[in-house]
Amino acid sequence: LDFTDDKDSDGQPWGTFREITVGVGRTLLEVFREMADTYIDIAAAPGSKTLRAWNRGTRGVVRTVTLQQTTDPTTSDFLSLSHEGKRTRLNKALIRYAGGHTEQEDTVSTGLYGDRGGYIELGAIQGEAQALQVASELMDNRAAPAYATTAALFPRSSATTPYTAFEVGDWITCPYETETDASMRVLSVAMSEDAQCV
Repeated sequence: LDFTDDKDSDGQPWGTFREITVGVGRTLLEVFREMADTYIDIAAAPGSKTLRAWNRGTRGVVRTVTLQQTTDPTTSDFLSLSHEGKRTRLNKALIRYAGGHTEQEDTVSTGLYGDRGGYIELGAIQGEAQALQVASELMDNRAAPAYATTAALFPRSSATTPYTAFEVGDWITCPYETETDASMRVLSVAMSEDAQCV
């Protein structure tokens, strides 16, 4: 672990102190998944077995990395680039917590985009006020439509190579569908090789 009871992996104080209840027989992975839904960002360090954890939404840094898309395949950082709009994920929810059930709605989002209902499981939280607060934080990230960019990269130098120039969670500059550059957060990195192992 490279975090402590008092500070996250970036050395920042933990921003949320809440009592949670963990059910007997639950696995460590299940507990971490529930915590990642509500309180923290977690990841394993590349190339090691070190577990990292951050205050929710604070993983990563803003990098001075700009990926270039050109018509010349010998200078473009991309083999392919696609953009996908996604509808609102959640703006009205039934919430289960240790003390029972309650409901939460983002009225601005439902007014703009219609109802997008869901179920939030917060079994570790004891009180209704705390459950509503956590649900509100979750819905802040899910009540507006999301947009995703998928890029197949062919890095031309270490300045645009994943894990050298940037990691998952970092913010980089990438062309958007309007052909303008936009700051985007890296959510995942996958690698592949051809028959020549390139």
